[in-house]
Amino acid sequence: MYNGILIADDSATARKVIRAYLNQRNFEVCGEAIDGVDALEKATELEPALILLDLRMPRMNGLEAASVLRGRMPNVRIVLLTLYDEFLSYKSLMSAIGIDEIISKPNGFSRLAECVRGLLGSPPVPSGSKA
Repeated sequence: MYNGILIADDSATARKVIRAYLNQRNFEVCGEAIDGVDALEKATELEPALILLDLRMPRMNGLEAASVLRGRMPNVRIVLLTLYDEFLSYKSLMSAIGIDEIISKPNGFSRLAECVRGLLGSPPVPSGSKA
């Protein structure tokens, strides 16, 4: 069942831009979180199909949140967003933590929709639309 996407980023601007980008591509954003602790609470409440986690957030970073989320919600898909390209070379470590994909924020929008579509399948057809 598709329950949408949760965006966790401490930047309100980043959350707004990511939400708009995903909505334009017919993905449903079910919620936003301001840090890792908030992401855990919102994920439990909303049960999203996919969670976008910023690497660097206050209270609990994206790696810590991903590790906890994977234990609580083994079927949720997790994408780590980072400004730091060096983390892109740690894919096997990230996979061991439970992260499905790592995307660099500076050039990630070229891949984000493709990544989400690949992890979730095609986005649902909006109600009232013809397939």
